Amino acid sequence: MPDIIHLTIDDQPVTAAAGATILKTGQQVDISIPTMCFHDYCTANALCRICVVEVEGSRTLVPACIGLVSEGMKVHT
Repeated sequence: MPDIIHLTIDDQPVTAAAGATILKTGQQVDISIPTMCFHDYCTANALCRICVVEVEGSRTLVPACIGLVSEGMKVHT
């Protein structure tokens, strides 16, 4: 059984499987994060940077398509 991660996205409590991306986790709870270069059947490469989100405690904006969720993470889209 995969580990369950607890985080918040736009002040909404969310749970996700360990190893999930911020983008997929947001999509599962109907939080829209814009993307341009991401496609489910291709490797995410974060080239366009349209999907960047603010993660509290991070020095830079994080591309949601490759950013992995972590316990207690607070994300602002």
